[in-house]
Amino acid sequence: MSLEQRLERVRHSLYQNSALTDSLNDAQAEKLLNWAYKVAEQIVRRTDGVLDDEADALIEEGMKIVSRFMRRIGRLIDKLGDMDADELLELLGKLFDSAKDLENTVGLRVRVGLKVQEEVRAIL
Repeated sequence: MSLEQRLERVRHSLYQNSALTDSLNDAQAEKLLNWAYKVAEQIVRRTDGVLDDEADALIEEGMKIVSRFMRRIGRLIDKLGDMDADELLELLGKLFDSAKDLENTVGLRVRVGLKVQEEVRAIL
């Protein structure tokens, strides 16, 4: 399977899974999906020259982490007004854990710190 075919399959999966953006308005969902697609492109491009079965496994592993990150962003946005400081810190900690998982699992570095705060603010 070509990189373009793999990327199209991942794109379709992202945009068809409404559970990833249920709690977001259209603008928020669009921004989060655009971010996720950029990460997905990086994941898929890392499978260049890899046999299909191995590539599928690598893509699946990376996209599970991306999906987890997206659901946590959605949860954060959905509950933001109702959270106390401890709950907010706990959820932010989980977001940072997901970012670390992306780096450790698929070799992608998600900028933590000010950059993540800026990206989360842009989605909010």
